[in-house]
Amino acid sequence: KQGGTASPILQELALEIEELISENNIRIRCQHIPGVENTKADSLSRQETPIYEQQIPILWFKEIYRRWKDLKIDAFAAHHNHVLPTYWSRHKDPFASATDAFQQTWPKTGLFLNPPWKLIPRVIHKLKEDQVRSAVLVTPLWRTQVWWPMILPLIKSKPMILQKTQVNSISLIAWKLSITSDNNKGYQRKLRKS
Repeated sequence: KQGGTASPILQELALEIEELISENNIRIRCQHIPGVENTKADSLSRQETPIYEQQIPILWFKEIYRRWKDLKIDAFAAHHNHVLPTYWSRHKDPFASATDAFQQTWPKTGLFLNPPWKLIPRVIHKLKEDQVRSAVLVTPLWRTQVWWPMILPLIKSKPMILQKTQVNSISLIAWKLSITSDNNKGYQRKLRKS
């Protein structure tokens, strides 16, 4: 369009390109391609976050935080969806305090874990490996999953069931977990039976 922009850097780049075009006697012809046909160029902007990687609704997080106040690090987050000031990002992020939760030594307390669901078994393994004494893990309320019985021995207190709403079609459950012997056997038995 050869118009202005709010970005001086992009404006400068556009002027450099225009100068190269003039110097080299290059002709450019622009043509509109409808978005439905321009799938390659539009693919990143059209990606929806899968439900298993979406941010937990902030009202649900507030409930969790009200009950378990010792949360300090959001271990599976990004700049656009972290719920705690300190967070670890899956990819490079200038605002994250670390990258890739599995490459970090997990602190003994204070972790908030809302991982992509396919990573739940790996999260449980990492909790054990780093001997975490207190962490909150959010999972779907799916008793038939392979990781469900892996969680039960780690329950520290009564889990919090976060009911589905019109916006969120899946019920979630927040678990206070610990790799210690003081875990609550009563909740383990109750959840095994239900």
